[in-house]
Amino acid sequence: MAYSENKPGKNNWLIGLIILIILALLAFYFLRGRDSSEVVAEAASDSSTVESTINANWSGVDPINLPLENYEELQDSDITVRGSDQYAIYSLGESLLFDSGKSSLKAGSEQKLEQIVKSAIKRYPDADIRIYGHTDSSGDKASNKQLAEDRAEAVKSWIVQNGSIKAAHITVNPVGEEEPIASNASASGRAENRRVEIAVRKK
Repeated sequence: MAYSENKPGKNNWLIGLIILIILALLAFYFLRGRDSSEVVAEAASDSSTVESTINANWSGVDPINLPLENYEELQDSDITVRGSDQYAIYSLGESLLFDSGKSSLKAGSEQKLEQIVKSAIKRYPDADIRIYGHTDSSGDKASNKQLAEDRAEAVKSWIVQNGSIKAAHITVNPVGEEEPIASNASASGRAENRRVEIAVRKK
């Protein structure tokens, strides 16, 4: 007499194996997601710490109260320089480097930056450099800060590519509208506030 033989033990074993595989895949997925977020958070924390350290290192730089300097190698009256025996700050108005609202260096700005770089290398060889981007208070505060950062980065890129100074020696600080040197209530005051400052400091 023929009959079929059921093997419930074997079927249960296969089902259990499939469930274990699914659980393992789910655990891997969730653990990987958690680990990635932790890595991102840690990287963000490290970046913030590095930026805070850099800012602290440059906290003593005062571009307003330093005395004006007269460097013989600077023949361009558009470049203002203030300094001490430890550092110098070269300042240029926005209109000398950029068109209004733009962050690409305009024609003719390279000659001015070249003078600054040559002077910086002459007086402070192997120095650290900090580029400050300033705007007036017109428009959105966040947009002003972004524009200040883009402009500072544009100056940094030019210096690295053309000035024989390594990128590791240069940092940027997008100040935006936070540090005006004149009143934003007038057109002339806003023009003064829109500027780029290049600080060069002995190590």
